[in-house]
Amino acid sequence: VLLSVIHPLMTLLVPLAVLGVVGYAGLPRNAWVPPGARRIKDLFVIKNLAVAGSITAFSLLLAIGVASEEPSPWTWSQWFWPGMFLLLHVLADSMLCDIDDVDADKRFDTQTLAWRRSPRLVRGIAIGVAFGLAMWALASAASSQTNFDGTHRIQWSGFMLVGSLCLSRVRAGSLRDAVDLRMPIGAALLVLLDL
Repeated sequence: VLLSVIHPLMTLLVPLAVLGVVGYAGLPRNAWVPPGARRIKDLFVIKNLAVAGSITAFSLLLAIGVASEEPSPWTWSQWFWPGMFLLLHVLADSMLCDIDDVDADKRFDTQTLAWRRSPRLVRGIAIGVAFGLAMWALASAASSQTNFDGTHRIQWSGFMLVGSLCLSRVRAGSLRDAVDLRMPIGAALLVLLDL
């Protein structure tokens, strides 16, 4: 109902999301044909890219739907950088969430960076991604790549960097909840900054 208020075609995102979840991991492994075929959920790093890509696509489609009603909607090229920014953050966050599942992933042979390499490496990658994106925001603050005001872009990037540093200290078993809490706080910050 809420999606139809934005645009009637937005309601298609609901069945697409359901199909995406089923395709990702919605069926038991032994339900796949041919026998032994691996779900997207079980593929090393591909699982994280699938999560990040689908959340980014869903978010961008919503934002584009809302922006299309404005007098001067963005061009497709203006959506690229915010999309890449979100994609990389969600990719790092999805890898962090895998730390909570290392024991189960070992048992069920779900290939993750946290299991195949180490949780410490994953935490380092998350901090590195956040730091890199904060530096990117600083470097591009004065540019006209997007409609984002440079100061707001830096503030939001700073929040995400501090959030990643805090997440790196959260113990395994509580990471997923902390990751899930950070994104809505970040979204609320965007609204407060009037982005």
